[in-house]
Amino acid sequence: MIEEQKAKGQEGKQVNPSPQPSPTRGEGVISLSQRERVKQGFTLAEVFSSHFAGRRKTAFTLAEVLITLGIIGIVAAMTLPSIFEKHRKQVAMSKLKKISSTLSQACKMASIDYGDDRDTFNAYDPDGGLEIFNRYYTPYMKINSIEKGQYGVFVYLLDGTALYYYKPNNEYMIACLTKKACKALDGLTFYDVIKSLGVERFTLYTCGQIPTYRSMVLGYTREELIQYCKDGTPISMEACSALIGGDGWHISDDYPLRF
Repeated sequence: MIEEQKAKGQEGKQVNPSPQPSPTRGEGVISLSQRERVKQGFTLAEVFSSHFAGRRKTAFTLAEVLITLGIIGIVAAMTLPSIFEKHRKQVAMSKLKKISSTLSQACKMASIDYGDDRDTFNAYDPDGGLEIFNRYYTPYMKINSIEKGQYGVFVYLLDGTALYYYKPNNEYMIACLTKKACKALDGLTFYDVIKSLGVERFTLYTCGQIPTYRSMVLGYTREELIQYCKDGTPISMEACSALIGGDGWHISDDYPLRF
């Protein structure tokens, strides 16, 4: 009896087959379908080449590339002009501030040597303008050259900017961002000079102060000065500079002239 129970117990035991090691990554495992194809006469190279054939990356079509480039071109055409204009405004303000500072320092130094009785209002001709400039400004400024024009004196500074000391309004100086911009004024009438102001040329007082619409004696409003600057109206040669000075040495978005 005992022997029969031992035999039945041995029969009820299940024998687990030893686990087969799974192939590791990179050992070239192929699927059952691929094995069938190998059996049918396909080589392993043919099987694997057909397996990966559907995994090729798709490229952009020529039309898609052209459309993308067109969109980029449109966006650039819309944004680049404003970026360039903003940069030109920043350059203009940097140069104008430097000219203003140069004149201001020259006046302070001249005040030490000559007091406050400097006669800068009697430059009735280019010769008188040259004499006054050489007395009160030249010793205190870095100047490349000075020359007389038909109506005033041209002063060319070492940094490439320039000044026009103009006879009819010798309480002002015309600050030019380039030598060429000043030289182009030679021989122009008073009204033509005013029309040329606002982009490459600006009005400063003889000691470098910039006019402002907040302190102008005639009391023009900002809106009036915008129109005067745009039209080059001879009512005030300060109009464009007064807009910049009144806005805190800043060329605002509604400034009427393009840079």
